[in-house]
Amino acid sequence: DYASSVKPRRLAYKQDGMNKLWDLVEAHDAVAVLIYHTQKKAFLFVRQFRPPVYASAKRTWEQQQENGNKPFGDNGQVGFTYEICAGIIDKNKSLAQIASEKSMRMWI
Repeated sequence: DYASSVKPRRLAYKQDGMNKLWDLVEAHDAVAVLIYHTQKKAFLFVRQFRPPVYASAKRTWEQQQENGNKPFGDNGQVGFTYEICAGIIDKNKSLAQIASEKSMRMWI
């Protein structure tokens, strides 16, 4: 089950002599591929809508309105990110096989 593989954690560490805490989420294993298009001489990215990114922007809009400021609004691009090709390791296959499948699915 996907949800059971997601675990909140708190990381304690020291940076530049200062003790720090960082909240994070440990999740399932994943594979990622950085794809380079030799003819275009460019890296290829996936454009994905991410609901948490949209929710964060929406919260910012609401705070701006509460403070009497005009919010920047939704231009149809809010909530989208540009990412490398990646996916969950959810099959009993080699990492190379899974990476290849994720890469091919990216273009379909």
